[in-house]
Amino acid sequence: MSRALVVVACDSTPGIDPPFASVAGRAVFRALPPDDKQAVFRDYLLPEAMVALGMSSGDIRLADGLVTALAAKAGTDAGSLGLRACAEALAAETLRSVSEGSALPVHFGEEDLHRFLSSDDVYE
Repeated sequence: MSRALVVVACDSTPGIDPPFASVAGRAVFRALPPDDKQAVFRDYLLPEAMVALGMSSGDIRLADGLVTALAAKAGTDAGSLGLRACAEALAAETLRSVSEGSALPVHFGEEDLHRFLSSDDVYE
């Protein structure tokens, strides 16, 4: 079972404006190159989800392979909504680990996202 390493470091602020809130914007998002989708997920959606759960604004780093897989699966089918759902799930898992006193880093592998990516309620 492969797992991706997620490291939370509260030392930076998200630097990308809120992406693609409109239907037209989501269509643009689907057409973005994978690297740009990854940047939106990594630099905006994950930190936003952390802040929404009451955690400090921070920079979340995860394995490139996991970001690539998320961008490909969620970004292609559901635009920013799918990526947002994944970011929220990842932030919730991180917050749970922190509240339980688990040591960081938090391990969150691609296989853990299957239930979110394959479920209809992910794609609002």
